[in-house]
Amino acid sequence: MPTSPKLKPHTHDLPKQSIQTSCLISPPTTINAATVSTQLTTFKYSNRVLLKTILERRDGGLELAGESVVVGGWVKSSKEVRKEPVPLIVGDHGPDEPEPRSGVSCVEILQSRIPFLRAIVKVLGGSGGHYPLREKLEAAVHKPPPPSTVFLKVSDGSCVALFSQSLVHGTNVIELRVDKVHHIGTVDYSKYSLAKKRVPLDKLRDFCHIRARTTTVASVMRIRNALDFAAHTFCQNHGFLSVQVPILTTTDCKGFSEKFQDAINCADDFLKFLCKWVLENCPEDMKFVSQRIDKTRADHLHSVISSSFERISYTEALDAIKKVTEKKIDTKIEWGAALTEADLSYLADEIYKKPVIIYDYPKEAKPFYVRLNDDGKTVAAFDIVVPKAGKLISGSQNEERITILTTRVTELGLAREQYEWYLDLRRHGTVKHSGFSLEFDLMVLFSTGLTDVRDVIPFPRSYGKANY
Repeated sequence: MPTSPKLKPHTHDLPKQSIQTSCLISPPTTINAATVSTQLTTFKYSNRVLLKTILERRDGGLELAGESVVVGGWVKSSKEVRKEPVPLIVGDHGPDEPEPRSGVSCVEILQSRIPFLRAIVKVLGGSGGHYPLREKLEAAVHKPPPPSTVFLKVSDGSCVALFSQSLVHGTNVIELRVDKVHHIGTVDYSKYSLAKKRVPLDKLRDFCHIRARTTTVASVMRIRNALDFAAHTFCQNHGFLSVQVPILTTTDCKGFSEKFQDAINCADDFLKFLCKWVLENCPEDMKFVSQRIDKTRADHLHSVISSSFERISYTEALDAIKKVTEKKIDTKIEWGAALTEADLSYLADEIYKKPVIIYDYPKEAKPFYVRLNDDGKTVAAFDIVVPKAGKLISGSQNEERITILTTRVTELGLAREQYEWYLDLRRHGTVKHSGFSLEFDLMVLFSTGLTDVRDVIPFPRSYGKANY
């Protein structure tokens, strides 16, 4: 690779009008550490450095200015622009300026303000068709100009490696002067599902195997990953064990178990922990969410963290709903009936305008195993309802008294033989216990501001949609 003078850090962004081909390079974007002399921390299982570890350095990568790097990733988008040439007049350059030459000139900008690192490649070519970038073009200073100039040659979706001779750091931008673009895996643009600049989310569901290459889905999946990690971190930090339970079962079971009031306090802390974790550990993805999906999403998460959750009984919730004069919800609901999702959302969004914990539900509205209260009519169950999200957590204290538990099975007309294993847990060494369950997919939906749960699940399943 020919050498070139080291470039000094600049303090300005390149003018937008100079950008003709834009290529978003998506993770896992890496730099080959072998070409960089400055000490870098490489990935344990390869001689590579995650690009974000450079962008997130305190100096923003300033120490690497002038070094040679190899950047790899998937091209997010590109476009071809044709312009009529400007006639070349010999001698129109200054005495100290080099004579203009035809050839390859690539400029790549990696912007750290978006989750997918943006690469802007400008390539001066000589003819029109789509083909891989050539390393050099024949000099033609004194030849007649071609009929047009084509900027680009990187197809959307291609896996490429960019070989740079110089890396320059500027304000919020790392600029690479690209020497060569190497196609590792090309794309048949006419058949590529993500060829369009923006594909609606409902259409992306048909391409679950590659939709994570889009900025939106990739950001959502990183937030989902962070929430999953946060949930396990909270449990591990507080002495809970992770146990894989059956997904398919014939047992009527909704909700989980730990003593009632303690469970409510734990669920309150848990939800706030998740919201705080996302804000602290996914800043770039949340910035993208605020810019492209919902500008108030971070405010909703902050609101959950700072709020003192309203705690009301089912009866109090029913009374509050009956006082509503608007026709948005059914205000004639009778005591004992289950509260609908619309009822719960109205309580949090319109009446209390903050997260609400509803407890002591009628026994008819909850599963057989929830502990019967002393009044004989209500059970120790609770829900946490969040504005703009709905019910995110359900919990209860479980019935430890086998005689009452057996009675409840009979009252509900359940087949006792299917629950003998559960009754065994009460016959042999029973103990008071409570707990709760998180609607995880809805939590991801709340964190990202999306409206359809299928867009926050890696491979959603629905009727006729299970081919992945």
